[in-house]
Amino acid sequence: MSGKTVLITGSNRGIGLAFTKHYATNGWKVIAAARDPQSATDLKELKLEKIVQIDTSDEASITAAAEQLKGRPIDLLINNAGIGGGGGIDQTTKAEMMKQFEVNAVGPFLMTRAFLPNLKLAVAQNGSATVGQVSSRMGSISDNGSGGMYGYRGSKTALNMVNSSLAHDLKDDKIIALALHPGYVVTRMTGHTGQTTTEDSVAGLTKIIAKATPEDSGNFFHFNGSNLSCLLLRFTVPVMAAVTADYKLFTPLKLGDDLELKNRIVFGPLSRGRANADRVPSEDNEIYYEQRAGAGLIISEATAISEQGYGWYHAAACYTDAHVEGWKRVTERVHKKGGKIFMQMWHMGRQGHTSFNPKGDLVSASALRLESGHTRNANYETSPYETPRALETDEIAGVVESYRHGAELALKAGFDGVEIHSANGYLIDQFLQSSTNKRTDKYGGSFENRARFLMEIVDAVKTVFPSYRIGVRLAPNGAYGGMGSEDNYEMFKYTMEQLSEHKLGYLAILDGESTIVTFSHKSRTVTAFDAKTAFKGIVIANNNYTRDTAEGVVRSGAADLVGFGRLYISNPDLAERFENDWPVNPIPGHEVYYNSVLGGKGYNDYPAYKTVLGN
Repeated sequence: MSGKTVLITGSNRGIGLAFTKHYATNGWKVIAAARDPQSATDLKELKLEKIVQIDTSDEASITAAAEQLKGRPIDLLINNAGIGGGGGIDQTTKAEMMKQFEVNAVGPFLMTRAFLPNLKLAVAQNGSATVGQVSSRMGSISDNGSGGMYGYRGSKTALNMVNSSLAHDLKDDKIIALALHPGYVVTRMTGHTGQTTTEDSVAGLTKIIAKATPEDSGNFFHFNGSNLSCLLLRFTVPVMAAVTADYKLFTPLKLGDDLELKNRIVFGPLSRGRANADRVPSEDNEIYYEQRAGAGLIISEATAISEQGYGWYHAAACYTDAHVEGWKRVTERVHKKGGKIFMQMWHMGRQGHTSFNPKGDLVSASALRLESGHTRNANYETSPYETPRALETDEIAGVVESYRHGAELALKAGFDGVEIHSANGYLIDQFLQSSTNKRTDKYGGSFENRARFLMEIVDAVKTVFPSYRIGVRLAPNGAYGGMGSEDNYEMFKYTMEQLSEHKLGYLAILDGESTIVTFSHKSRTVTAFDAKTAFKGIVIANNNYTRDTAEGVVRSGAADLVGFGRLYISNPDLAERFENDWPVNPIPGHEVYYNSVLGGKGYNDYPAYKTVLGN
């Protein structure tokens, strides 16, 4: 890259200074732009091509700099200058908001337009040029769980849209336009309270810029390399049935050759604790699943595949003939309504409790107790987590067999397929993650060894169901169950690539980040785009999606199906409400999530919208 030219705004401190140092060190001709070059002492200590005065809120300043640099090819323009600040409704002023829009959104547009001739000269000379907009994921419409910051959030959202339009308009000119999320960086803007250094942020961003192709233009990238574009996609078309008919979300999708899902909406697995005391699905369960048969696919609540794997008060199971008969009544009612349903196979591992098991057996990958939080015992009493014993190597084949047997019983119960629950800190997840797997045998240590348990289970289940009727659920980002490991990004990428070889029906992941679900932040975030890249098959995205953000992630190609959980609690006909633009009930409080004492209350007593209307 030596010999190329880069122009960087806001280059005298923070991320801009880190960009300047990086490119100067790596042989680029750096043109550093600052509002007050005379006071930019750090820049004067570097070997730079030029320091120019640019105030991105002043169009005359931009025009003067463009005239000064007229005729000079610029291979890379980094619009880094920006201002933060903001507060709640009462604290935010019009002047503050206008200033943020002027600097954070209008300024990058004016810069790009003013230096477009320079970028085109670089294209003529070197074949391409790039514009990088230093944005923020706080500019995501779909990923806003904290509110406030009106000027900053709004201006960064506007910048992301400016970049999207630039990508479209500059495509024929061979100029790539990228929106870049630098992370929560230790700078003056964050009060030096960030989690990422400017050097680490810029190291990641410059790699993205260097590798960018025309296909990447218009995308929004996290400095860790993941693609955040799905967070920008939110369709706000007029809400009429004639319009929603154009949504891809409501089109059918096939798993294999003969399992057609009527839409791309998945009712995701929710453990609600409404089974009978003998762990047989209750009549409340039957009604509950029948009501939600409008989803393209239902994935049952987590269902224990063995007595050893059971550990949740009034959860359902499937390891006896009585369990099979109970589930058969559920699947028959779902099928009569035209629905499809998979059973989620579950072994809790260390998250269980010995009181549920006559043998008092609690097992895991390693003898490591879950330190934080608590569980409940068989009497529904609060209890601290217990220390599990590590499964012996020669015992593991028996646990694998329990999954095969569970799949066999699921088939007898009439399920259309099964999902292998490998997420949320349960047994398989305990084997996958380095923080909970300290084994030294063939099931511990390397990525291959830690994934071996899951792969053996997949092989066993494939002797019962064809591969396209098997799904796997992963949660590489979650902290639930005390999880989170520093090598999760690499480990789960490897795992998804290996699962891809099995030609499974789908891979479901808890993708991206959320203010609802607790994330570990110990490793790079795995997004739906990452999953789609590693797993060559159907991907189910899950994470606080709305109808329109779900449509966005499907249209973006990052996912094929989208899972909904909590919204389905109070909206049994959620798919129909989405498609017909009927009102959606708010998500209820935690008090009705899982409580067997409530029975059908807060479970199957939410009416369908047509019932409310009286039709």
